[in-house]
Amino acid sequence: MGKIEPTLLALAESVRSFKEDADLEVCLGKCTIYMPGIPKERAHQLIRDCIDADESGTLETLRPMLAHDLDVIQVQGLCVVGTPMGASQDVREYVRSKCGTICNDVEQMRVCSDPLIRYQLLKFCMNTRLSFPSRNVTPDNMASCCDPLDRAHIGPAHVDQKIVHEVLRAATSDTIRVSDPKYGWCTLKVQSPHHEGGYAITPTAASGLAAFYSATSKLVALLASLPDNYQHDYNERNFFFLPAVMTTSGRISGDFLRLLYILSNRQAHKYFTRMGLLDPSTKAFKQRRGTYFYYNRAAIGLACAQATATTHACATHLQPSTMALTNDGTNSQKCSQ
Repeated sequence: MGKIEPTLLALAESVRSFKEDADLEVCLGKCTIYMPGIPKERAHQLIRDCIDADESGTLETLRPMLAHDLDVIQVQGLCVVGTPMGASQDVREYVRSKCGTICNDVEQMRVCSDPLIRYQLLKFCMNTRLSFPSRNVTPDNMASCCDPLDRAHIGPAHVDQKIVHEVLRAATSDTIRVSDPKYGWCTLKVQSPHHEGGYAITPTAASGLAAFYSATSKLVALLASLPDNYQHDYNERNFFFLPAVMTTSGRISGDFLRLLYILSNRQAHKYFTRMGLLDPSTKAFKQRRGTYFYYNRAAIGLACAQATATTHACATHLQPSTMALTNDGTNSQKCSQ
């Protein structure tokens, strides 16, 4: 990231170095220049002007990138190592397209006549394709129908339902229907672990949130491992984040842990009531309660990670407008200058 001319010079120098030092050609058509906030034609013009104004001729090697058919210059967003970046709408469009492609590919598994091979392809190939995006894309952009005006949004929940339906379709010779009263129970068995008698196809809609929290917490841990020359500045500000819930290191208090258990227990009861199962088995109830418990704990952990990251930003004088709680219990607004 940076200004146009220094960035282009750095790219041109990289292209030259790869060629001279390693005899490797950089495929400029596969590169991406991301220039948000301006029209695409304006972005093309700025880069063209920069290349034309370069008297040394160093940037001339980048002129092929201006070809519109290559679509190198992007203003809405870009994809870096399989992770979309940019405006929320563009990220959601990427997730929608990705999930739609997976749903179509799931149907292609029907050409496999061996039920065991088909199950393994669905479990180990199709069901894992959203694992990496789930770790790196915010839950708001991954979740289905996150925007009330975007009801057509296809997300991980749709992929989970598609995979479950294909498994049940193969297991019942395409006789089961979504309207079947037992369909919900069958879905539970498909998504339950092996030791609970299930098919162990973990729903990405639930595990994705935990994956994102895990990746975020590791990033926060990395930041915390950096030299703590900001600690004195942080302590002088007397900022406190989530004091009644957990420590800034992520440790949940005992009372709050019990509250999460009670909440998960009630959610499990409501789930089976909606499914019409008033007396579920002990194993099924524990599995559903555990699912809700880890989901709730991951959501709280994500909030802790975000608060910790905000704390780090505050300590380095780069914080956005944030609300903090002072020692006297009053809210004070701290804004960056």
